Amino acid sequence: MYKNVLRASVAAAFLFTLTPAHAADAPQPATVQQLMQLQQQMQALSTQQQQQIQKLNQQLQAQLKQIQSDLQKQMQGMNDSTQAQMKKLKSDLEEEIWQVQQTATDAMQKAKS
Repeated sequence: MYKNVLRASVAAAFLFTLTPAHAADAPQPATVQQLMQLQQQMQALSTQQQQQIQKLNQQLQAQLKQIQSDLQKQMQGMNDSTQAQMKKLKSDLEEEIWQVQQTATDAMQKAKS
């Protein structure tokens, strides 16, 4: 057992002597606290990005509703205009039919006399 302890001690001392003098300047492994801070920062970024996406989505939804409303108004205007044109055409046709009937009636009256 002492041999194993001795071997481990010698190995540790040997490794220690092999460690360069500037090892203190080398990057140190992250501590648990640093890792937790990094995780919190990442979560904060994720939350911030989600909030930005939600805000953009809301803006897009509002724009879509406005476009739909404008389109409905334009279509209604077109429908109203089309209906007005159809009424005018009907009125014009009825007027022409009445004139043709009057002309025919007048012609028949003249033919009788």
